[in-house]
Amino acid sequence: MKTPVKSKLRKFRLAGIDLVLFLISYLLAYWLRSDNMESIPVEVFISGIPLVIGFKILVFYGSGIYQKSWRIQELRDLIQLLRAVSISSLLLITGVYLLGLDRFFARKIFFLDYMVTIIFICGARLLLYIVSESFPIGHFEYNKRALIVGTGSACSYILREIKHNPRLSLQVVGIIDDDNTKLGFKIDGCPILGNFSSIPKWIQWKGIETIILAMTPFNINKVRELLDLSRGFRVQYHIVPALGDFLAGKISRFNLRPLRVEDLLHREEVIMDTETIRNSLKGKKVLVTGAGGSIGSELCRQIAPCQPLDLILLERNESTLFYIERELRKQFPELSIIPLILDITSQPDLEFAFKRFLPDIVYHAAAYKHVPMMERNPFAAVSNNVFGTIILAQTAIAHKTSRLVMISTDKAVEPNSIMGVTKRTAELYFQEIQPYTETLLMTVRFGNVLDSIGSVVPLFKRQINELSPVTVTHHKAERYFMTISEATHLVLQAGNLGKGGEIFVLDMGKPIKIIDLARDMILLSGYIPDHDIPIKITGLRPGEKLEENLFFPYESPSPTANEKILVVQYKQNSSFILSEHINELKKTLEVKDLAGMISLCRKIVPEYTPSSLIQTKLLLQDERFPSAHEHPSGSI
Repeated sequence: MKTPVKSKLRKFRLAGIDLVLFLISYLLAYWLRSDNMESIPVEVFISGIPLVIGFKILVFYGSGIYQKSWRIQELRDLIQLLRAVSISSLLLITGVYLLGLDRFFARKIFFLDYMVTIIFICGARLLLYIVSESFPIGHFEYNKRALIVGTGSACSYILREIKHNPRLSLQVVGIIDDDNTKLGFKIDGCPILGNFSSIPKWIQWKGIETIILAMTPFNINKVRELLDLSRGFRVQYHIVPALGDFLAGKISRFNLRPLRVEDLLHREEVIMDTETIRNSLKGKKVLVTGAGGSIGSELCRQIAPCQPLDLILLERNESTLFYIERELRKQFPELSIIPLILDITSQPDLEFAFKRFLPDIVYHAAAYKHVPMMERNPFAAVSNNVFGTIILAQTAIAHKTSRLVMISTDKAVEPNSIMGVTKRTAELYFQEIQPYTETLLMTVRFGNVLDSIGSVVPLFKRQINELSPVTVTHHKAERYFMTISEATHLVLQAGNLGKGGEIFVLDMGKPIKIIDLARDMILLSGYIPDHDIPIKITGLRPGEKLEENLFFPYESPSPTANEKILVVQYKQNSSFILSEHINELKKTLEVKDLAGMISLCRKIVPEYTPSSLIQTKLLLQDERFPSAHEHPSGSI
């Protein structure tokens, strides 16, 4: 990455070359006009230099000529140069006449200068392109041999970038295209070797180490086919993010990066209504609980550009709060950021924060989320996930917060874990008290978040880097997945869609088998699954299920304004009094009565089935939980 200083030096260097060419063009124009050097009017020639050079350099700089490669790479570059030369010449002539200097300059001079400038400026750049294409830099023996999968302008762009960027250390030996009519043709001198079915042959024959995807648009089915075909080979996969935008000229930076597991999700990403969200947050005091966590920190990153009046970061972990605050202050120096080290289970602390800063909108991301950990610490789960949420909601209502949006999980649906039943209890509490408050209380329920702290993806990455077995709980275990960015988009949109009491759920497509995710990650790391790195089945842990659901059987989701977001409306049960159960639950927490607590959880959430670990503890009537010496496995 170029530093600002290096970037400025590069621009000055390119402008300096053009300055010399402008001066030579101006001199040649006088020479062509005067037939010999002796007859050139020296004083007039010298007096015109500042005008000629000044107008041209200013127009070239303002046109963005020095923002890209100096050589001409495509017709668009040539048109941009011709436009800049034409505009600068017109401005020069206009300036001369307005200043009353036209009597000193022959009109033919400007025409000749225009023509010679085009020849020199465009010719020099074309010559550099021809030389660089004829003698490319960087194709040495140590370069990784690569295949490009794709066709057309995308391949042409990538080929040129690789040729002129030796740091990529790549040598493209061929192109794969599914159009059989193109077999044997060449793109920028690189042969089209065959279609998808020939990939294994070419990997083996050509010693391919890297495959570059040049697909516009990105086709997940084709990528899946590619991975299946090359599964038995040690190759790495790369893509150009936003390749379509790069080809359209919307972005100028070429960025080749490894293919990631999130690129392989089996569905389209949520489209964010950026303008509506910005309007709803601009000038508001926004508080985020769990601001240092995966979801909380990403929420802060998405909220900050919306120009809130204050962004209040509420977090009890000092280290994570420090890092997100520092990141936001660096990126948004003008934003009012208020970091608070605070526990949501402390009512006096929350009261102080709300009374002092009076947040308009609250996003509640603070929760204990690790299923097996919470099975061994059920009192902590109930304290934080249930009563921390209740204290937060009551405090927000007391201080007339307009909106409170809580993050929930698919593990709250028909739960068999303490974590799941506590999140479901929090969902029910929001719906139970909504009719009695003007504060809009909403819940966003979604599946697993890729690459969040402590989740399966970082675990698999660490195991792959260590070349140790990748541990999966069950070969049939499957989960819904979404990216952190998608999760935060959904949460922010829910805050605008909700009227109070709703549970919003993302249409997440099909669930993904954890064992397939493990194999994909091994493959994307350049290893052969089950050969270089084995996959070890460890068995489901307490509280885990083979599969998760997004809805209860009795919930009837309805569409919203966003086709990817569904909503479950609240139907109050007159025979169910949650507040009484909540009061009793609090008493069991205070005296650490596990049996009473589990019994009340089952009354609040009848679908809850305690795990084997919880049932064992109830039988033993022992409040101390043994340490489980189990190998961490990926299923949550």
